[in-house]
Amino acid sequence: MNLVGGIGILMLAYNPVATKGFVMWIISAIKKMGLLKKYDSDKALGPIEDYAKHIEEIRQNKKAMLILVVYTVLQLIAFFSITYFVYLALGQTGGASYVDILAIQTVVYVVVSFIPTPGGAGASEGSFYLLFKAFFAGDVLLYGMALWRIIIYYGSILVSGIVIGFDKVFRMVAKKRVEV
Repeated sequence: MNLVGGIGILMLAYNPVATKGFVMWIISAIKKMGLLKKYDSDKALGPIEDYAKHIEEIRQNKKAMLILVVYTVLQLIAFFSITYFVYLALGQTGGASYVDILAIQTVVYVVVSFIPTPGGAGASEGSFYLLFKAFFAGDVLLYGMALWRIIIYYGSILVSGIVIGFDKVFRMVAKKRVEV
């Protein structure tokens, strides 16, 4: 799914007209199969045009693009570092450095990205088990995997919920200011 999404983003970035045509072709094929009865082209093409417009704005603003890349790299490093802290929390002090764990976690992320399961379920755990068994002692590997997965999965849900909550509060406050 990530591969398809990545290809879609690249298509939008470099040829939005062809992307719109491709989407229209897919929609017409789905209609011919009888899987789609009503169709509103604005619902399909509106978000594509909006996304393409924003991609073009980012491409024009090199500073914003650089900031996005830096923030994304920092976010991924923080995300991948969780495994190292789980490693230390379970008393695993020898055998792997921070860079080793970060590199293996990057491989886990890439592997899971190409396996289309909801939330990477199963694929995440399997790749973690296979790739980290060289670093974690056998008696704590499953605990490490479970702790890592709980932090990654539920931590992401928790942080997302907090951000959405703050966004909702800020929007309500802004709306009240406009009304007054």
